[in-house]
Amino acid sequence: MSTLSEDDETEILLRLPVKSLLRFKCVCKRWNSLISSPQFAKTHLQISASSPRILLATNPPLSVSCESLHDDDRAGHEGMPLTQLRPPVEAPDGGRPRIVGYCNGLVCLEYDDHRIVVLWNPATGESRNIPNAGCMTICGLGYDPSTDDYKILRHSRLRDAYGFPVVYNVFDVFALKTGSWRRVHDKHDDLKYSRTSGPMQMVFFIG
Repeated sequence: MSTLSEDDETEILLRLPVKSLLRFKCVCKRWNSLISSPQFAKTHLQISASSPRILLATNPPLSVSCESLHDDDRAGHEGMPLTQLRPPVEAPDGGRPRIVGYCNGLVCLEYDDHRIVVLWNPATGESRNIPNAGCMTICGLGYDPSTDDYKILRHSRLRDAYGFPVVYNVFDVFALKTGSWRRVHDKHDDLKYSRTSGPMQMVFFIG
């Protein structure tokens, strides 16, 4: 490695999988600083996007390389090469997660029966429980370039004194950096939101 320039080292590191990069952060302070930098993360994401994986929201979660789907000979003799992933949450009663949002390799999962909401990186296995999810419906996950932050949007409809829903919509945004919710919409209107999902869901992510 001593014969390589810093630019060459960076080019090599940019083409390594995420799990390898997490281990290589311990090699030296310079590599740790480089791999931890936002610019490196963005460039690595752009390069890795050319060979994504498909995540299946089964129980347990499974993934498959998009490249392997083009290998007809292998698929015919060995079947689809699925990889079993460790679920971010061991939900009681074996609850199956539902994908409610995904962005830049991050996946937002919701476990209906237990109101558990988790932000998960399938490539690294890292996850973070979202606090105070309550009984609201998670609408999706997105990236805010103005603050370089990931945000989750949730929605609910308030009920009257008798427990019946009223036309009073409430929307809140959770910012990953602050770890808190903020009310962005709270008024009477006729806005309607609904979500449907099939027995199996899948999204693309960077492996």
